[in-house]
Amino acid sequence: MKVNKKLYLDVMERQLGLWGGDGQDKIRRAHVAVGGLGGIGAVSALMLAKTGIGRLTVCDRDIYEVENIVEQAFATHDSVGKPKAEVAAKEMGRHSSGSQLAAFIADLSDRREAARLVAEADILVSGVDNPWARLALAQACRNRGIPMIVSANIGWSVMHTMYMPHGPGYGDSWQNIPGVHWKNGGPDISDAQTIAAIEKDWKIWAAALSGFMFESLQKLLMENQTYYWYAAPQAYFAASMGVLDALKYLVNKGHVTKFPEVFYYDMHANRQLMWNELQERHVELYEVWDRGADAVIDCVKRWQDAD
Repeated sequence: MKVNKKLYLDVMERQLGLWGGDGQDKIRRAHVAVGGLGGIGAVSALMLAKTGIGRLTVCDRDIYEVENIVEQAFATHDSVGKPKAEVAAKEMGRHSSGSQLAAFIADLSDRREAARLVAEADILVSGVDNPWARLALAQACRNRGIPMIVSANIGWSVMHTMYMPHGPGYGDSWQNIPGVHWKNGGPDISDAQTIAAIEKDWKIWAAALSGFMFESLQKLLMENQTYYWYAAPQAYFAASMGVLDALKYLVNKGHVTKFPEVFYYDMHANRQLMWNELQERHVELYEVWDRGADAVIDCVKRWQDAD
């Protein structure tokens, strides 16, 4: 697509004071991929389109459902039942200034589709909500040699970090978890014991990080819910952190949060926690997890009382 350079700079004028014309030119020549178009991914794609990214490629496997309206940027009553990727492509086009936009429907837990998403990208913003897609995207980014930003919200909490291609990877967080078997530099997701161990650990992290009301946490633990509770402010906050780090990385300005540094903010307690505090909470929950929901909730109550 041919872009009117004067119009482009007029649109972007308010940003130039942040990173200058050279920085904006880097953004204009950059290619960013967004995996998942839920609460995190949709608003990330929207913000990236507004910043004048040269190329933007997005992917999601799902359609919009009515309960998505409370959180997800492109979810409206009119979009219910429509594929998220198709809706996103149309909406991004309304906000971009000459960006080359691409969207496709696929399950990103399929490593071939994950590789397809990042095939020509300079950086990935991951908004997927399951460990299997994150693992596939992490491997694709490592193979491609690009950073992967993971931003997430659950309940009252938001978190964000960036995995660099030559640093500790997303899958490394499960390296010392009991039951996880290692293969080809990552968790062996073809192994049933590894799958069960990761699913257990994922739920433990959800309980440790969410800040849910106790009734909601009990429902999650007792009924084995496959969804989590959320609202728009937390998702937009987390997505903003990820997009800002993507832009800072592209223009080479400012501090970015690189793993094992993690930005975690409990919006209910209005408090930021450090990575070592999060690990301590994870360990404490892991020790009591098999004792049942009451033991888990007792731990969470102690944390909330201390906050």
